[in-house]
Amino acid sequence: MPRLMLLVSSAAAGYFAEDALAAHERFTAAGFDVTVVTPDGEPPTIDPMSLEPVFHYAEEDADFLASVVRSFASDPEDVRVTLRQLSELDLIAARRIYEVLRGSGWTEPEARREISQAARAAWAGGRNLVDVLGADGRFTAAIPAEAMRRLAEGLRRDSAREAAATAERLESIPGFQKPVCLGDLGDDQLEGFDGVFVPGGRGPLADLASNPDAGRLLRRLQAAGRVVATISQGAAALLSSGGRPDGAWLFDGYRMAALTNEEVAQAEAGGAAPPWTVEDGLKNAGAVFAAAASAWSPHVVVDRNLITAQNPMSTGAAVDVVLKHLGAFEDVAVAATGPVRGREERVADPAGLARLVFDRLDRHDVDGALTLVDPAAVVEFLPVRLAGRANREGRAFLERLVAAFPDLVVRAGTVFAGAGDTVVAELVLEGTQAADFYGILNQRKHMDLRQAWLLDVGDGQVRRLRAYWCQNQLYRRLGVRRLDTVARTAGPDHPPRPALMDTHGRAEAVVQEFFAAHHDHDVERMTGCCSGGAGFSYIPVEWWGRQRVVRGEGKVGTVGKALWTGLFEAFPDLTNEVTSVVADDQGNVAAEVIIGGTQAGEWGTIGNRGRRFCLPHLFVFRVGYGGLIERVAAYWDDARLREQLGTVDVD
Repeated sequence: MPRLMLLVSSAAAGYFAEDALAAHERFTAAGFDVTVVTPDGEPPTIDPMSLEPVFHYAEEDADFLASVVRSFASDPEDVRVTLRQLSELDLIAARRIYEVLRGSGWTEPEARREISQAARAAWAGGRNLVDVLGADGRFTAAIPAEAMRRLAEGLRRDSAREAAATAERLESIPGFQKPVCLGDLGDDQLEGFDGVFVPGGRGPLADLASNPDAGRLLRRLQAAGRVVATISQGAAALLSSGGRPDGAWLFDGYRMAALTNEEVAQAEAGGAAPPWTVEDGLKNAGAVFAAAASAWSPHVVVDRNLITAQNPMSTGAAVDVVLKHLGAFEDVAVAATGPVRGREERVADPAGLARLVFDRLDRHDVDGALTLVDPAAVVEFLPVRLAGRANREGRAFLERLVAAFPDLVVRAGTVFAGAGDTVVAELVLEGTQAADFYGILNQRKHMDLRQAWLLDVGDGQVRRLRAYWCQNQLYRRLGVRRLDTVARTAGPDHPPRPALMDTHGRAEAVVQEFFAAHHDHDVERMTGCCSGGAGFSYIPVEWWGRQRVVRGEGKVGTVGKALWTGLFEAFPDLTNEVTSVVADDQGNVAAEVIIGGTQAGEWGTIGNRGRRFCLPHLFVFRVGYGGLIERVAAYWDDARLREQLGTVDVD
């Protein structure tokens, strides 16, 4: 039976209620021996902010709202949903109003599209969602404005009741009333724990950031390779750990997450600013701070035995990772999800079919996912140079993926279908490595990897699948330092090009013009195809510095122009060939493009060796109603790029 210490702040500022309760309940349910410990043995106090309704929304309402928010703008820099907007605009009522619309005869796509557009208007204008919907006769014909208001008020009452219930459940746990004093535990007793879990809240900044007993605990656990897990501002406890024999901080150079300065500013809006922030403290100590792209998004970082979660929305995922590290995740996951039913169902909507495939992969149901794929479908997983049929190579890849990452999470973001029933999906895959994976030796590190998949759908099945991601990003996350230490799968430099698909509409026209300008190396024309605030995200671009990671994300007018200018200077003969275009009627466009050129100058961290590259890329665009690009994202395999340009260094 694993023994886990729940180290809770007893400072007056308090601990975050849901962090502590979720951890205690799930670890206890998994059969762990959980000991509640405070620095001075005094009962801990709940941080009042953690009982705000916004942190106690029903899971199904929060998940639905997350899917709605992703539809605002695919680039998180363009979304920036704040805590005030989440708590004061009744956006959380979207799912319940959507269900009423469905019950009144609206189709699923129609109800979701209209609710998403109304929520976007509320977010952009700072208006209440009910007010936006109540001013539109289409909605009030199905549900009167007063009824919508009652739904929203009922949801707030439900959340307040859940917050009160959380406090009551914590009060009923003996360990929170009579905790163990950390200072009373000897070194041998500390070494008897398999790990420590530190909830967030404002308290840890006061009594855990420079606590000698907390430092003693961390040094003992770290020396034994035990689990160290923190949530949000609980990461302040890491600062008490002191230094290594070489004088560096105990966690110097570790990737980690914690509550960001942006999230602190939003949480403390209208109140006194804290004297220091956990983000600044960790960076100054020597951490490589790895934050999510947007505030209040779930985000967990695993580096060796250290597990850190950014904010309260990340607690569940962090608990999953701890369970996996201590060998209890599989049993708990099976008990929670049970067997998958309904594998024989067929979904007529191509995008819905793709989402069902990803949902089954998220549940590790490879068999169920493959029942939605034609056994003879051609599958291509480009970065690992694997191509073949779904029933052979496809199954082999998916089974190896699930085996290597037993806590795998598959999250679908943008998913849309073009006129030819080709579906474009942007995904995030997360998990902790537990076995070798396509030549990458297992170092028990965590990955969070953005991917883009193209799926051709016909007669209720996937007929073809083509997946893009950056293998170099995967190498970084899994601890690979040099490309020549990886046993790469043999395969062609790039697979056969697909036939050019039919294109239509002005959204596709502006994308074609964008690539014509790209072919001519005309950065101003490329920028002119984009709106003034267009988002930019070149997924594989990452430069790892001493204390932060710089990514190729931002705005077209700043980051995009600079990257394009540098690219054309480094590869003066750069060419592109658009091989396929997929678009829907909502302004979403994806383009497969072969890009190649001969290096004549430095490109990022890649020195000039005069070598040539030629690689397939996948671009995903969002075109606005004005006919200009609002967002551009690009995927390619940077590991293959580096190989072709003659370097073996991952960074």
